[in-house]
Amino acid sequence: MLPDTLSSAQGATLVEHWRSCQSRPGAIPGYDAVVLGRLGRLADRCALVTTHEGRAERVLWGGPGFRDWFEGEVHGLPLVEVPDEIRRPVEEIAVAALSTGEPAGARCDRISDGIVTTWDLVGVPLANGNGAPLILLHVEAEGVRTELMQAMLGATGQGLMALGSIRDAAGTVIDFKIVALNQGATEILGHPVAALQWQRLEALVPARLGLTPWLRGIAERTDRTAFALAYPHPDGAVRHLKVEARAIGDLIAIAMTDVGDIKAREESFRFLFESNPLPMWLVDQETGRFAAVNEAAILHYGYNRDSFLSRHLHDLSDGGAGGFPAGGVRRHRRADGSVIEVTLLERSLTFEGRPVLLGAAIDVTEQRRAEARITHMAHHDSLTGLPNRVLFAARLGEAIAEQARSGAGTALLCLDLDKFKFVNDTLGHPAGDALLRQVAERITACLRREDFVARLGGDEFAVLLRAPDAATVRRIAGQIIEALSRPIRLGDRDCQIGVSIGIARLPEHGRDPDTLQRNADLALYRAKAEGGGVAHCFEAAMDGWARSQRRRETDLHEAFARGDLMLAYQPVVDVRT
Repeated sequence: MLPDTLSSAQGATLVEHWRSCQSRPGAIPGYDAVVLGRLGRLADRCALVTTHEGRAERVLWGGPGFRDWFEGEVHGLPLVEVPDEIRRPVEEIAVAALSTGEPAGARCDRISDGIVTTWDLVGVPLANGNGAPLILLHVEAEGVRTELMQAMLGATGQGLMALGSIRDAAGTVIDFKIVALNQGATEILGHPVAALQWQRLEALVPARLGLTPWLRGIAERTDRTAFALAYPHPDGAVRHLKVEARAIGDLIAIAMTDVGDIKAREESFRFLFESNPLPMWLVDQETGRFAAVNEAAILHYGYNRDSFLSRHLHDLSDGGAGGFPAGGVRRHRRADGSVIEVTLLERSLTFEGRPVLLGAAIDVTEQRRAEARITHMAHHDSLTGLPNRVLFAARLGEAIAEQARSGAGTALLCLDLDKFKFVNDTLGHPAGDALLRQVAERITACLRREDFVARLGGDEFAVLLRAPDAATVRRIAGQIIEALSRPIRLGDRDCQIGVSIGIARLPEHGRDPDTLQRNADLALYRAKAEGGGVAHCFEAAMDGWARSQRRRETDLHEAFARGDLMLAYQPVVDVRT
């Protein structure tokens, strides 16, 4: 069985390809056998690394997908110049693959905008003639994303860390690395952030203290557990710590509390609470009232401190809904009446001898608006604003499902503009774009509220008419032809185009998307063959007519290639001369 990092779809494919190139079991295949012209799609997310004395040395090249993931050029890049979060797993893979002669894997954790993304890396050793072996790396197309803020607040305490697991070739967790940490953790451990981040835990905490085996035991659990640790601080003192840990996705959130100085912890908490840029509050769990709020909450919500402390938690919710689940997105109303969307994180703790709820609010209003815009862009044509091919396919699928459920029919109209290429070629692409925008407006004006129009690309459009009768289909098709036959004003001149329409009806002409679109295209092909400016509904005979047309075209091409065509002429003679 392959370890987790080697069992992903593409990682397993690379390993399988590598094994197929082995001349015998245990042999390391060569670079030519594995790479040259043989990787196919895998090459996109692969990189080739040279080695020296059993260690990774330099990246020779990387495919486009690998460079996009790396976020930079990698050609000839020395490994010492690679960021630590990538360099360390690459080095681990190289050491393991070269020492065993087998594929190896590791996980790479990267942080961006408060998100930790974990990527699976796979490496296979390659023989290189008389030179040092090579390592072929592959990075998986998708990473596992974990909210860093949620991971950091997943455990209470003074020193917070997020740990990623390090696994051996068999997939067994052997150690942990520090992915992220707060200032409290650096104070407790006695090292700066730069010296701690990406560091292995076994290099900081002596193995005899048993911290690593304990963490391995909770990696598969979801509840929070605690561990007493007598940590030897670099200043020579032994600090007695209460370590709380909880697995969150592929990370482990760590909270470390120096139980020898409770007062110092509370003072540190006050400082972190008051100066935190996130809106935060403490809510008395018995009364539900705010017990404390930080300055960021006062500024963000617009209430003064006294007004805030007189309210209950549910008073913030838009519509008065009470409470909120950790990690949920809720609508909150500010003092000025504006509504915001926030991600809320909470944790129960004891403050000044009473149970309270620590809450932190992350305003995601603009983020969600941006996500909505991105979703719209993914399903709409940027030029005309009409739905694109992706959304059209979804709507056609919905229409087919509705027909199967209720029997409601649908008509599919495939539209292709006549003479558009002439306008584009003579007046230029800006004029062609302006024409397409006007075409989209005219088509939309011909449809009913329940109908749907999309731009499929170029000068191709498609229309779905919901539950129409034959007369409605003819009328709307005629209106579209008439609307697009009228001159279109582009700058200081009028342009004359037209449109050809092919029609297929659901379910008469097909019950699946491919059949419907193929039959509508056949009808469109017939309309174009008749000179354009007309609409044709699909008929069974069109299939044979189209095959005959294609056969004649094929025969002419083949005859021309064989030289079977010759030019013959008959002189025309005037008998009087």
